[in-house]
Amino acid sequence: MEHIDSLRENFRSKQTGDSVAVRAAWSAAWTAARDSIAAQTHQYFMNTILSNPIEEFSWYLFKSSVDGLSRKEASMLLSKLVCFSDRARYTEIAAALNKAKVGDILKKHHFSSWEAKRIDLQRLNSGMVLIDFCSVYYSESRKFHELLKDLYSRYRPLGLEIVSVCLEFNPNPDPENLKVENLPWVVAFAHGIEKERIEDDFGITIFPDNVLIDSTNKVILRNASFSEIEKFLREKYK
Repeated sequence: MEHIDSLRENFRSKQTGDSVAVRAAWSAAWTAARDSIAAQTHQYFMNTILSNPIEEFSWYLFKSSVDGLSRKEASMLLSKLVCFSDRARYTEIAAALNKAKVGDILKKHHFSSWEAKRIDLQRLNSGMVLIDFCSVYYSESRKFHELLKDLYSRYRPLGLEIVSVCLEFNPNPDPENLKVENLPWVVAFAHGIEKERIEDDFGITIFPDNVLIDSTNKVILRNASFSEIEKFLREKYK
């Protein structure tokens, strides 16, 4: 309905001759239509695999698209494709999804800041730590950060810490992107070998991804939505 409303707004704008409104309406309509098509395509992709779990084409679809799936989606589909468990790629994906899962105790980890200063995870952990894997160029990361700001202001006094780990292909990403966000928590950067180490240690297949750990470094939530994180913290600190 949103894109229909935008098209109506576009029609009204044409009637009034408001070119700025026309451009805005068309932009909103295009964005809504694009997102709707993407959602429908994704659902068709999921349904195709789930309806044909023993077909070779389903395995091909999955392995060629797994980097675009959430951990929950990848885990669910992998469990349906067990007839391909003898494939090397299946074993590789399963191993990645088995890392840093809920209930695991994380080993000691460290990251590096933009200024190459060492960030020890254990030293930050006074209660709960949310490790946010992201990119300075990814719009979904920025949206997630905006939600986290309010959460951080509420629960930081109670022991919550956040570490945003920017995993970048570019060894010199534009720090201005992050300055615009003005994140009030610890920010780390990784590229090259360091990026590969972190992705391997945490089994990251797609980001944004996150890990919420308690004071014992036990994984409480993995790849959680904002609402899931907020609900957990609200219940913990009530």
